[in-house]
Amino acid sequence: MGQQGIKKKPSVLRGFAIWGFAGVLVWVLFKILSGGKASDGRLVREFQKHRAAFVELKAMIATNNPTGNPNAAATVWSMQDYQKYLKLTQEAGVNQAYVEEEEYHFQVVGPETAGNAKCRIAIVWRESAPDRVIANLDEFRKTSAQPEYAYRALGEGWYLWIKK
Repeated sequence: MGQQGIKKKPSVLRGFAIWGFAGVLVWVLFKILSGGKASDGRLVREFQKHRAAFVELKAMIATNNPTGNPNAAATVWSMQDYQKYLKLTQEAGVNQAYVEEEEYHFQVVGPETAGNAKCRIAIVWRESAPDRVIANLDEFRKTSAQPEYAYRALGEGWYLWIKK
């Protein structure tokens, strides 16, 4: 009668290696397809697409500044409100939200994700018009003689803010 083959069980290590490789491949494809540096047009489109989320985040932060400043008057969010805040930041692509000198900052690009530019870009809401308004973030990046930061108007108190 013939000898039957030995059935091998798949190794756990091989499974981890396959999943790890797949994860790295997905990450590399994401980096290639996302185009690296965030362009002015793409940032404006993303803001318009998620404008309602930004408005809602602004309203939430007005009741509780997430910077953790103990001097700021704030109420404590319920777990449901906090989960909503996390969902909105993820939806809008916000990696940090804070209030600074009457401006609501929703950082969408930080130095760690800006590539060679090492700049910060945020969606900002403020009541009064800022002093350094530019027409396009891409032009601001190309010129080294520009100030350290600038704003690009989005309408109704909303701005793209860039800081080198």
